Amino acid sequence: MTATTHAPPRALTAYLRRATWGLPEPRRQELWDELEEHVLTRADHLIISGLTPTQATAQAIRELGPPAHVTLGMAKVYSMPKLILAAGTLALALSAGLYALAGGSEPAVHIPVVKGTLPQPICQPGKVPQEKIATIVSQDSTTCYIPTSSTDLLPGAYVSEATVRSLAESLGLKVTMRPDGWMNVADREGRMSFSSRAVSVQNGMHYFDVTNIPHVLRIASPVSFSGFDHPVVRTDRAAYDLSPASGVDVYGSFSTVFWQMVVRVSNLTVNLDARYTHVIRTDQPEGEVVMLTSARGQKYAFSFAEVKKGGLITIPSAEQKLRWTSDPGKLEVQGNVGRPQAVLMRVSNVPLDNLKSGIFMPAQATSDAR
Repeated sequence: MTATTHAPPRALTAYLRRATWGLPEPRRQELWDELEEHVLTRADHLIISGLTPTQATAQAIRELGPPAHVTLGMAKVYSMPKLILAAGTLALALSAGLYALAGGSEPAVHIPVVKGTLPQPICQPGKVPQEKIATIVSQDSTTCYIPTSSTDLLPGAYVSEATVRSLAESLGLKVTMRPDGWMNVADREGRMSFSSRAVSVQNGMHYFDVTNIPHVLRIASPVSFSGFDHPVVRTDRAAYDLSPASGVDVYGSFSTVFWQMVVRVSNLTVNLDARYTHVIRTDQPEGEVVMLTSARGQKYAFSFAEVKKGGLITIPSAEQKLRWTSDPGKLEVQGNVGRPQAVLMRVSNVPLDNLKSGIFMPAQATSDAR
């Protein structure tokens, strides 16, 4: 029950949604009602003192503090099970950042990223006893699953289903999670969408590779990247901090977009056996991030490095000897003989939907690994 009969302002509804995110029912509704009553009562007092209704509501919300702080405090009070508390805490930074998009005072959007290892799924024909596993995908005649005692861990950087869903819905996108482990994110008209399969399940929560985040963002807005040790994704709305993920974790999304430049997309496979190191002098600014792409037949290799002082790039490659080209379509021309062609492309501060604009040629036409 609230202190006034007028409908709560949109800013207040947005705040309450974020402040109570992740709390169990009926605790969430209980906290929602208490916070709403407090804000509206305080706003009524401020209106009497001379503020407009909009100013009064904004002031009352500011006095409560960032919604993430409220969520964390209530999570501790309610003593949720460790799993729920962990998932709720994971979403706090995202909650605070999304509040900033609605006009709050938070400075940036931090996407909660899990950096480390998660159980590695096992795929085999047929079905698996459900009481002993967490199923990720069960499609056709194959089941991908994780044994309850799995010790085969997959290193990387991940985001939870809850994080992806919260981000997507804040951008006005529609999220559908299928029982077979696939998540689809689309705009309301269905004109642009992105689908991805969960890479792991932990304590009943689906997890996705961190590279899903830029693909979700680009449905709603043009996307570009910056930084290597502390990568940031930028849109026309905000900057999204993906730490503790590294550039190696994040820039992998460019390899998928790169395939759009090649005709035979459906036949491509990726080989990341980058055993050689090339040292290349370029005119690229220090701090930019560069992707090297080479191919043998239809096996593509992608690697990334940060440009150092003087335009120097030290980057791994699957090939010992390379010849540079500015045309991605020529990468497969030589097949498995001779000096393979390769493309150098700046991928930081370049629109994800126009990667071709980042292609550049170094001064030397070829490179031999050191």
